[in-house]
Amino acid sequence: MPDPFDALYLFEARRLAAQYHWRLLPAEAWAAAAQQIAPAPADVKAVRRALYTTYGVVLVAACTAPADSVRREQAYRELYDYFWREAYYWDAEAACDIAQEAIVLVFRSFTEPGLARCTDPATFLDFAHGKLRAARTSVWREDARLRQQVSLPEEDGVCEEGDRSAGRELADTRAGPEETALRREAEAEREGWLKATEPRVITATLASLLELWRKSRLRRQVATVIYTYLDRAADAEIASRLGTTPVNVQPLRSRGLDKLAEQLEVRLALGQGGCP
Repeated sequence: MPDPFDALYLFEARRLAAQYHWRLLPAEAWAAAAQQIAPAPADVKAVRRALYTTYGVVLVAACTAPADSVRREQAYRELYDYFWREAYYWDAEAACDIAQEAIVLVFRSFTEPGLARCTDPATFLDFAHGKLRAARTSVWREDARLRQQVSLPEEDGVCEEGDRSAGRELADTRAGPEETALRREAEAEREGWLKATEPRVITATLASLLELWRKSRLRRQVATVIYTYLDRAADAEIASRLGTTPVNVQPLRSRGLDKLAEQLEVRLALGQGGCP
């Protein structure tokens, strides 16, 4: 006689697989394994709890499988999708940032000694959700800090045009007439060369990258863009530099490019191609 719960477990397994794009375990095998945990569930919530428990064990095994990089990256990708959907209900605009931060926290819990880690794979999704909440707190605090900042001090090597002029005038008072004339001639030649060889968009791009870099929450995204297009580093190398997983590099790069495009659009529209 067929088990009356077989169809319910299979239906819920397929529903969760579609919702979170979970593909590490076929729905039939997933449902059967979950049913071993709760053979006679009291309600649908009990079925889902058993399914979440079962898949959490699968995710832990895949995330920590050193010999199967393809399966490991798939696990982190699925975990990211899960995080993003959960974070979207809290803050649609910051969902990507929260999900990325949570992925980093989970990855570090597996790889860095001394950090709190999940000791029971059956509770992994609860553990992961705790990391997601910690990531939400971190992102929201950083957003609040940035909003409270009225102004930012100029960084070394970054100045206003008026500051540069004042500096040149001060230097001119300390030099002799011939040295001053030679310096001004060299500066005029350099400025002419810069105008001829550095299109406004290049200067605006560098200024935009610097502006984004000042926002500490965006530095990982900016670094991913720089490592990709200036260093020509592969995703695995970028992940190693950033202390994250290769599957997280693509969303970081995508968000970084989106932010850079937004900054460029504003700068070029306003004609700001010079020193920020």
